[in-house]
Amino acid sequence: GVNAGGFTGGDETGRTEEYNGTSWSSGNTMSTPIYGAAGWGTLSAGAVVGGTLYSPTQRDRQTTQEYDGTNWSNGNNCSTGTSQSACFGTQTAGVKATGASGGSSAVDTTTCEEYDGTNWGSGGSMSTGRRYAAGFGALTKGYVSGGENGGTDQQSTETYNGSSWSSDTNLPAAKSIAAQGMGGDTSSNGFLAGGISGGSVVNTMYSAS
Repeated sequence: GVNAGGFTGGDETGRTEEYNGTSWSSGNTMSTPIYGAAGWGTLSAGAVVGGTLYSPTQRDRQTTQEYDGTNWSNGNNCSTGTSQSACFGTQTAGVKATGASGGSSAVDTTTCEEYDGTNWGSGGSMSTGRRYAAGFGALTKGYVSGGENGGTDQQSTETYNGSSWSSDTNLPAAKSIAAQGMGGDTSSNGFLAGGISGGSVVNTMYSAS
């Protein structure tokens, strides 16, 4: 697995760390330091998109960065700058869904974009905009669960078939900012662990079936 970017020492970081199932080790630094970006794919073929830039004025990023297991490279920009989005799929068939857009006056957007490994294109809009949601699955069978809308944790799940979204089974309880496991591009391996529910930190784990 890969942990990249974030916020430390009062600024965005481009630090990368890799996990081999036992221990963490340092990877090469990202092309652009980011905070609040969303990632998807695998250690040897991963990508991140979006995030927030705080200085000199707060605004949402459109940048894409790809990781080959050793180095980062810049990809083409997405159309709508967002942070705290949900992503799923592979590096060459990925989806960026929902998130916060609008800089310091951010709103929870319903926009969805698809990535073919080179360019971004428009996808179907979600029913409920949200930030801090979990995404997992494949471009033609992906899921977005939980998250936060207007400050309220969400319980709903929406599924994507490659062109449109539909409602799916709710989570057992509403939660946001959960750690997520995407299981590569296999929707049945997705899970949500920990997070915030009702204003409290929780240690519950929900898995897809």
